[in-house]
Amino acid sequence: MKSLYAQLMVAATLLLGSSAAFAQLGNGGAAYADKDGGGNVAGPLLNKFVAGSQSVLAGEAGMLGALGLKADADKASAQLKALEQEVTRGVLEAMIKGQADSNAALVQKLGAAVTLDADAKMQFGSGVTELARGMTQYAGLTQDAATVKKTMRGGASGTSPALYAAKALSSSLDELKRTLKMALDVAKANNIALGPEAAEAAAL
Repeated sequence: MKSLYAQLMVAATLLLGSSAAFAQLGNGGAAYADKDGGGNVAGPLLNKFVAGSQSVLAGEAGMLGALGLKADADKASAQLKALEQEVTRGVLEAMIKGQADSNAALVQKLGAAVTLDADAKMQFGSGVTELARGMTQYAGLTQDAATVKKTMRGGASGTSPALYAAKALSSSLDELKRTLKMALDVAKANNIALGPEAAEAAAL
């Protein structure tokens, strides 16, 4: 169990470290923003949204694994891996759907009595902290998302991954807030220590 989560964390770290590279990928990042009139905002927004999503997916995979939901954890891991390729609108659509499915599985499981062993507690706590980190990254994009939605309208902009990310941001964050609240209750009930990111995200 710990081995799977350790692999996920390594993958997430490598992806986060290379997030600037998304600006150079095809229609993703800054090159796409210049093409579709998003100015200097759309590219960085997409890069940061992807980085936040990597943290969210890694966190969800860790939490699902700790709760014994291996199949759902594997799906979240697959979505995380998918972000290694060019980030098109299609990739984001699949990722958002996968994120919603993971949230649904977590909410259902967290709504019941949850008892975790020592290893699962460690994995769950790390997952919650990583999820919270991604939520905080999402929250920091609110202003830029509003700018992108205002400046990128019509024509080719309709297929822009940056515009899709801007539109999906608010609903994704709202879903995650509910999941985080339930996860924090489980962490408290099981005496699981969490990183400061959890408290920061809970205050969003």
